This record gives sequence, structure tokens and C-alpha cells, in this order.
Amino acid sequence: GSRSITLVCQSIFAYAAACNAASLGGYTDWRIPYDMELAVLRDMEPGTAAPNATAFPSWPTDDYVWSGTAYPSSASAALIVHFGIGYIANGGKTIVYYAALLRGG
Repeated sequence: GSRSITLVCQSIFAYAAACNAASLGGYTDWRIPYDMELAVLRDMEPGTAAPNATAFPSWPTDDYVWSGTAYPSSASAALIVHFGIGYIANGGKTIVYYAALLRGG
């Protein structure tokens, strides 16, 4: 089934910390990916920029995904990636978008 979660940006790091505290999937090294880590997942060939469906089932393509990268010219924004169109933009940290986790440092 779908494993989608939406959060405001201020909550994404607390979400990762809670997943680590709960040993989500038996692991404690979850973190929020940076913008370029999300960008390399994009597959720009098919009708959307969604990553490989076998490796990433149910990946959201209908809205943005938060990155852990701050927007350089505004402390109130962070970089976001839209996998429906492959676009990287900035979004206000109080807006609700998807959150994704990856493992490792």
C-alpha cells in the first residue's frame, strides 16, 4: 500500500528523528534527503519524472517533496522537488508537502 506522508517543513527533521527513535524498519539511520539526492532519483524519460516504480513503488507525483536543503536567499523557505514534472523549486516552510526519508550518512 501507499506509504505517503505530508508535513510542513519545520516537522520533517522531527519526523526523521521519530522514525529513528522508533527504529523504523529496524533501522536508526533515517534522514531527510538533500535536493540533489532527490533530483538524481528523477527519471526524465517517461510521462512523469517519478523514479523507477520497482525500486520506489507509490512515489508521489501529484505534489512536491521536501528536501533538507534550505533556500539560500530566504530562511523561511526550503528546496522542494516535484516528481510529476521534474521541477526543483522553493517552498515556504509552513506549506504541507510530502516528506521522504533515506538511510545513511
